[in-house]
Amino acid sequence: MEAAVECPEGASPADKEQAPVPVFILGLSRSGKSLAKSLLGSQAGVFAAGESEHWQRLNRAAMKNGPHETTAARLGTAYREQMHRLAGAAEYFVSTLDSNILSLAGIAAALPEARFVLCLREPVDNALLIYFKRYEQGHEHAYDFCDIADFMAQRVRLQAHWRDLLGERFITLEYEKMVQGAAATGEKIATHVGLEFDTSRALPNFHGNEIAMWKSYEKHLDPLHAALAQYRENK
Repeated sequence: MEAAVECPEGASPADKEQAPVPVFILGLSRSGKSLAKSLLGSQAGVFAAGESEHWQRLNRAAMKNGPHETTAARLGTAYREQMHRLAGAAEYFVSTLDSNILSLAGIAAALPEARFVLCLREPVDNALLIYFKRYEQGHEHAYDFCDIADFMAQRVRLQAHWRDLLGERFITLEYEKMVQGAAATGEKIATHVGLEFDTSRALPNFHGNEIAMWKSYEKHLDPLHAALAQYRENK
């Protein structure tokens, strides 16, 4: 697997110079990805693509055309062209689709200039907010405490793997610190991706109303606490 994240041979330096730097914000639903995106999006030259599925679509299309189209160099070039077409002259292209973590080997290999931001949140808060959310599609795990906890336990193992493997290309943000210090978090992300953070620009207003919100439901949460024991063992 480690070989899969080496810089691809044949990648054109010109392609990299003409396209925005891709920034992939990862994390569970309700972990703060949108907050991190809004901090980056407040800066000039940043195109916030939201839960962009462009990588998955390009990869599926390339697979239909045969293995020769799925090399890291070809996928990287195709993704850069897509970013440039969508973002124009923007210098950064931000995607918040968490399932990108399932494609990280290919993404990291095809886009050696890409940077990754992982958002984490206090697990009981995160699990409860997932449970309360009613998703339009997907997230089949979101309606049972045991399913949520199992999903979180598996995801934390995957996150740890990529944090170890990608090293300095990866940073971690804690939701609680983010909402209590937007400017400091914005500067941290900007430094990570190579952006000069403009403190004069208006930043989004965050609030801490949902920090430790699980305490309001404490008497109902014994099943959730029990289910999350597995999550904590794997964290």
